[in-house]
Amino acid sequence: MSSDAHGSALDRIPQQAVNPGREQGVWLTRYLKHRFGRGESESSAAGAPASRHQTLVDQIRDYAIFMLDPDGRVATWNAGAERIKGYTAEEIIGSSYATFFSPDARREGRPDDILRRAVDHGVVRDVGIRVRKDGSEFYAEATITALRDGRGLLQGFAKVTRDVTDKVAQERALVAAQQRFARSFEKAPIGMALCDFQGRITEANEALGVLLGRSCEELGGLSLSDLDHPADAGPAERVRRRLLEAKGDVSFETRLLHATGRTVWAQVAAAMLHEDDGSVEQLLVQVLDISEQRRVKDLLAHQAVHDPLTGLPNRLLMLDRIEHAFGRCKRQPDCIAALLFIDLDRFKPINDTLGHDAGDQVLLTVARRLATCVRPGDTVARLGGDEFTILCEGLDDSTVAEMIAARAREGIEQPMVVAGRTVYVGASVGIALCCNPPDSPASLLADADAAMYEAKARGHGGVVTYSREMRSQATSRIELETRLREGIERDEFVVVYQPQFDLNTGLAVGVEALLRWRQDPNGELVAPGSFIPLAEETGLIIPIGRRVLERACGDLAGWCADHPDMPPLRMSVNLSAAQFLDEELAVMVDQIISSAGVDPTLLELEVTESVLMRDAGATLNTLLALKGRGVRLAIDDFGTGYSSLAYLQRFPVDILKIDRAFVEGLGRRTGSGALIGAMVSMGQALGMTVVAEGIETAGELQELKDLGCDVGQGFHLGRPQPLDSLSQVLGAAAPSGAGSAKTAP
Repeated sequence: MSSDAHGSALDRIPQQAVNPGREQGVWLTRYLKHRFGRGESESSAAGAPASRHQTLVDQIRDYAIFMLDPDGRVATWNAGAERIKGYTAEEIIGSSYATFFSPDARREGRPDDILRRAVDHGVVRDVGIRVRKDGSEFYAEATITALRDGRGLLQGFAKVTRDVTDKVAQERALVAAQQRFARSFEKAPIGMALCDFQGRITEANEALGVLLGRSCEELGGLSLSDLDHPADAGPAERVRRRLLEAKGDVSFETRLLHATGRTVWAQVAAAMLHEDDGSVEQLLVQVLDISEQRRVKDLLAHQAVHDPLTGLPNRLLMLDRIEHAFGRCKRQPDCIAALLFIDLDRFKPINDTLGHDAGDQVLLTVARRLATCVRPGDTVARLGGDEFTILCEGLDDSTVAEMIAARAREGIEQPMVVAGRTVYVGASVGIALCCNPPDSPASLLADADAAMYEAKARGHGGVVTYSREMRSQATSRIELETRLREGIERDEFVVVYQPQFDLNTGLAVGVEALLRWRQDPNGELVAPGSFIPLAEETGLIIPIGRRVLERACGDLAGWCADHPDMPPLRMSVNLSAAQFLDEELAVMVDQIISSAGVDPTLLELEVTESVLMRDAGATLNTLLALKGRGVRLAIDDFGTGYSSLAYLQRFPVDILKIDRAFVEGLGRRTGSGALIGAMVSMGQALGMTVVAEGIETAGELQELKDLGCDVGQGFHLGRPQPLDSLSQVLGAAAPSGAGSAKTAP
């Protein structure tokens, strides 16, 4: 090669030397081989251009470029070598090439091995650990070329080295990441799969196989569509479409098919894995089994609109069904729908006496019976407590609703066995028609409710269809309940007392405490018949009844203190059914007696005959608890219930009160006297004091005396009034010659 040719070849090198790039110093090796492989004389002949390029090589800092003599000693040293290895040219030239290796590598002969391979193969590329002057280690990528002269004799070695510590670290981090991904992929607790962009599985982990009941080998090659539930469209296309639309990760719920055929609800998440050039390499799909969460979610959704006890639709779902019925009625003017509101009669006594489990059994039985009374498409719902509704749609006329109501009532009234006992419940039914829809579903429900209350008012077991007048009655009922609550807070309820007289002696022997309501401070007292039924229904009778007992005991204590010279006065107080069934009744009586400081033997507690007959065992326990406090017990309204002589013998009752309905018939109805006479004889035979209520005339009084009745009370003998107004009455004989003696028995 001529010197001109030689110079032109080298002239092309400096442009690449500024940034060696990925050629990894190969061009430098070629240069050094060209420069030193010909011998020094040829090098000198190259003249100034070669010297210029040598200077350029010396100044390169990204590569360590140096020469070794045939024995492996450093012959030349550039700036890059000084920067990378830490030695200056003066410090390193003449030193062994093995200086750059660790002691272990030198003992193993690694430096000699590299040079030997270079001699054998001409060029060797090596990547390994080298040692800097300060003892620190780094990864070096070196190209070592054996240099020979024209005769093939070894002249030395050209070495180009680059610090690739960062590159090796990155590669190792990548490998570690890939290994971690592989381990995570394989051992992940959720199902994972790698798929091509068409949704075909290329690799699946064990968790996905378990989730779908297939082995990893079985999953390989399947499409996501092959795993889809038959009722759903293919997820493979859905995943691909959503990825393209979202241009990123997607997540959605879907149903997959287990190998056994069962449904697996899954949360599917997919992400695109890209190549370096941005193309999609594959899809990473993660599958989480959410079958249990979905089951719980569906269960909660069901519970939100269904009654937990009976499984029937609840109020919320019924209102939704009514809303749909409204829509059909509006679209079809001839369409008639009806809502039946059913409230059980005689349910509370069963629940109170036999327990809530028995009450639940009654409700379940009623729910089953109602389901058999309706047509396909009708909706039976439980609103709560003992209230049920039936929505009937597509009726020809309103009489069909009445027929369904009658069937429902008859079905409910059939005997049922609960807790080993045969019990009976009834039903009152209200009907509201939807042929002209009201303002809202709640309004229709309120109309049916109002009709039901009207059925109860007319007598249990009735069926009543709503009329506009009932809306005002329902409104009045709500207003009355509000006023009752306000009356309790304002202490508007007062107690008056009606005297009771011994019909043999004519002397007053006691008083009965009677409740009145003074709604206006200057107004008249309201009799209990107008508000007691609602108070009992709403439970407000409990605080009202306690207040009556507290007031009566307080007044009795005051009377005894103010009239020490008069005979002891007996105080009779009525107990409501709710009070008598309260397990804490005896404790409450104890507290009130103790607080008032009265003699308990002067207190008489009255309970109606029907309440006593609800549960003989529980009744007896309550009566015995009260008797243990020293109070006297009375059966009120006797003759209106169904008590038997056997029950009366068991109960520790002191007083038998004959209902006014029998007294008012004296002298006007045949047999009235004989019936009362039988009651008097029976009560006295059982050791009871017999009291007649509602004596309104002198004739009734005389006949009761003739029949041997012990005690009487009524308007003819004395009207109810405040206790302090009864001083003269209680100290005098009864009117119309009730008796002749002047002392109390």
